[in-house]
Amino acid sequence: MPDDAKIILEGVDETCRILDEMAKEYPKKVIAAGFRTSVKQFSERLKQLSPAANIKNVIKTKVYDKLASPSVVAGFFGKRYKSYNSGMSPYMVAYWTNYGTLQNRLPGHDFIEKRKRKSARKKGGIVPRQFVERAWNETKSGVIAAIPVEMRKSAARYTRRIEKHGK
Repeated sequence: MPDDAKIILEGVDETCRILDEMAKEYPKKVIAAGFRTSVKQFSERLKQLSPAANIKNVIKTKVYDKLASPSVVAGFFGKRYKSYNSGMSPYMVAYWTNYGTLQNRLPGHDFIEKRKRKSARKKGGIVPRQFVERAWNETKSGVIAAIPVEMRKSAARYTRRIEKHGK
């Protein structure tokens, strides 16, 4: 991609076309670097909206560049269980505050397990805050618009490095 090329994003279709062009011309790590920087605004907004301090430690961005087509995943990651004497798992706290517990479970979310018989009649529970969905809805257009820009920047960095050092 030449440095003077202008990328005008008109939607998701345009972004997909640019990604297809870059996949033919550049290594997967260059595409992954563009993904990583374009998703930062979503991760930052997710950290701002997270209700508890320990949840901020499990909010991460993962880029998979070894697959057939590079992809990026942003959200909260961590152990789903607690180890002996370590307290609550931050991942589970994030999951419960996002989707709710007991009677207050989010109706539209597909839970892996139904409520147990022991807690089936219990009232109350953690109210779902849906902070992940809110963060995505607030930053979705910015992330989609940032993908071609960041791809172009990472491609330019790669081109400069190749010209300077050779292959």
